[in-house]
Amino acid sequence: MHYAPISERMVTTRKPHQCPWCGELIYNGGRAMSRAYTLDDDFQHDHMHPECWAALPFADLYDNTFEEFEHARGMTMERVTA
Repeated sequence: MHYAPISERMVTTRKPHQCPWCGELIYNGGRAMSRAYTLDDDFQHDHMHPECWAALPFADLYDNTFEEFEHARGMTMERVTA
């Protein structure tokens, strides 16, 4: 899988979104990392909790990707077991 970022910016949401990292809801008016990217040449866009976004670099990601909703909010298995 090939991940290529297009844009990443912190926003205040205008409507609810589901975080792809933890699966929890990001409520309207909440802070979130809005990101646009291509994954294997398919355009993707999502919103992540700031703490989930911060956990992303610490995850042991196979092929630069992860299974949606597999982590606790803001945590990785590496951080839990370390």
